[in-house]
Amino acid sequence: MANGDPLPGAFPQMGAEFEKPYMEFEYNGKMYRMDQLKGGHNKPTQPVRACKSSPPKWDPEKKRWVVTLDNNMIDIDLGEQPEATRALPDSLGWLKRMHIHNSPRRSRRSIGYLYPTSASPDEPPTFPVDCEFHMFIRVDVPGRPSLANTTPFKLEAKGLDTWPPKVGTVYTHDDDVDLYPEWVPFARTLMNPMVRIPPGDETILTSTYEADRETPDAPPEGNVLTRLWNWLT
Repeated sequence: MANGDPLPGAFPQMGAEFEKPYMEFEYNGKMYRMDQLKGGHNKPTQPVRACKSSPPKWDPEKKRWVVTLDNNMIDIDLGEQPEATRALPDSLGWLKRMHIHNSPRRSRRSIGYLYPTSASPDEPPTFPVDCEFHMFIRVDVPGRPSLANTTPFKLEAKGLDTWPPKVGTVYTHDDDVDLYPEWVPFARTLMNPMVRIPPGDETILTSTYEADRETPDAPPEGNVLTRLWNWLT
């Protein structure tokens, strides 16, 4: 694709691998750093939960064309990357087994948007597009409570001229990512975050591909029992 090319009526389901040159986090008042993290969602032994997109739609409130996306690509298993956690002290050895992934809860889906440059409903949406994802993650460590963010953080990449994005595309985030014990009600109100990831690191795509497996759709919001089930799952 090139700038000015029209967006297709439908995008293929996609998967990707990525790397993070570094990631810092604050725990118990101290900053720690991990280097050269690798992740993605195309492990050959696991089914791919593809990233899916809707057709382009004119949004009268935003006054722009919008493509809605599901993001299922965050999967970083530090237990498989000892080189990434080499700098962590032995006293925090349990952190070297962290598994960071998209929240599997229906109530905390990671949703994204493509914003084409076309500014009129009478003009077809065209490349380039800006991409933003509003992300919920879960951090699992064997034998310890899971941590999760209660408000989404934003990943952004601007000026994309193709979808799936090209290898080398860089996503950045400018939000603090505050992680709390996932199953503590009102944790964000009652306590300080257990872990805080500051803004500034990058997520760089190292491969992209079209996925051929369906991602299960989350059920729509419904009655009280449905909403409770979505919160619990």
